[in-house]
Amino acid sequence: MPENHQSRARKSIDLFRSFSENEFLEFCRFVNSPFFNTDDKLTSLAVFLSKTLNNKQDNSLSSKQESEAYSVMFGQPKSKKLLTSSERAKLNDKLSRLTKLGLQFLNVIALKEDSPEKTNLQLSQLHKRKLTRFFDRYRKKELTKLETVGKNKDYYLTNYQLERSFFQFQFTHDINRLLKSDNLAGVMEALDAYYLIDRMLLHLAGMALINAGAKSYDFQPMESILELSELEQYRSIPSIKLCRTACYLETCKLQSKEHQEKDKEAQQHYAVLVQLLNQYDAEFTSDMKLLFYTLAINFCTHQNKLKNNDFLKKGFELYCQLEEKGLLPVNGRMRVGTLAQAITLACRTAHFDWAESMLQKYLPQIDVKVRAGVSSFILGQIDFYRGNFEQADQHFMESEQYPFHRGYSMACKILRLKSIYEIQRYSFEAAKVRFKSEINFRKNNKVISKKDQESQNNFIRVLSDIYKIRELKRLESPKKITERLEKARTKLNSFDFVTDAPWLERKMEELKHN
Repeated sequence: MPENHQSRARKSIDLFRSFSENEFLEFCRFVNSPFFNTDDKLTSLAVFLSKTLNNKQDNSLSSKQESEAYSVMFGQPKSKKLLTSSERAKLNDKLSRLTKLGLQFLNVIALKEDSPEKTNLQLSQLHKRKLTRFFDRYRKKELTKLETVGKNKDYYLTNYQLERSFFQFQFTHDINRLLKSDNLAGVMEALDAYYLIDRMLLHLAGMALINAGAKSYDFQPMESILELSELEQYRSIPSIKLCRTACYLETCKLQSKEHQEKDKEAQQHYAVLVQLLNQYDAEFTSDMKLLFYTLAINFCTHQNKLKNNDFLKKGFELYCQLEEKGLLPVNGRMRVGTLAQAITLACRTAHFDWAESMLQKYLPQIDVKVRAGVSSFILGQIDFYRGNFEQADQHFMESEQYPFHRGYSMACKILRLKSIYEIQRYSFEAAKVRFKSEINFRKNNKVISKKDQESQNNFIRVLSDIYKIRELKRLESPKKITERLEKARTKLNSFDFVTDAPWLERKMEELKHN
């Protein structure tokens, strides 16, 4: 197939593959509606694709499927094996038209969702047509609904749109009523609440990008935003308190590299953040809670890299809370990184039964394309932390055979290095070659954050020293070995970030006492 035709077809297939089975049925009814489409051939093509693309993984149609698609619209093609150029052009034209209907269908789906955009669109139409009774009834219904739902950014946006649209409606169609009793104060307060939350969430996103080592931003204006959030009318709003605390936490975390006292301050903000999540649990929507639990867990991970071992247990407890609240999977799907990290903390705190139950419960919700690799990695983790190093290494070797996945592949490589050390598979010379390869791999990998690169490479450098010391034990005096261990410990302590520093310290202690 010529490249331009192929590219166009792939784009269409990508769109239709995103439809669930029920959505495809609705799409076929949508295409069959004369209001949206009067071309019967497009209806036939939609039905054909709904059957053909069910569970299809490829991003294009095969030659046979192209011929079948052509047949349902135009009758038998000249050749059963391959369409002619003119036949393919006719097929692609219909596919292009159906794709436009597919994009229009996405808008219809959006209108069925309960969202601020839908509210705004509905109110603007009622305003435009001066449908006073409809406007008042719809606005009252939406206000009543707001009283019963959890709060997130969308809640405050909807509240602002309701207040603002009411003001505009009166200003345009009922100025006398507006002069008697306006809602201008309510409009401004709703706008400020929405703006503050949205602005602080954007600030947190920027902080996350900086921590990943990808960007830099000027956050000076944020000081004024945070001061505004401290005003009396806003400071007690739970969502604003949560966002503000998170901003202070991330700011101190970022500053702690240059100013050590900021780390203690960050830990205090972390404690307040977790307290707010527990205190206002019923107040927030699931997506709001998940966002800030994730932020708290990331802080625990950051502390672990700083060799603060107290946060291992804290991070595990946060994952337990997420699991109890049903927040680990999102829309029935489990993210690889979420499950891998949760089980890592469970294993490092010796909660093996919990780890095994989580694997059994959530593995079916992992994307089928990466499920086998994830399973091998997690089983390897459980075996490793239980001390079954040979079995663990077998699992890690299996995982390395699968395509790279940022959710677990780097952690798998680090754990494999530990397993190899424990079962004494490599001599120091052989291990040194592998260590150099591992460091270069991280330097050239664009999907790993700078902090993770630094943390993992520092781990490998110290492990290399430990390997060498273990091999020299037979050749050197105890005094010399002790000196080497102290030098390795000094190197470990000089690094800001190190993956699993406690394990390295234990290996050094074992060499010292043996």
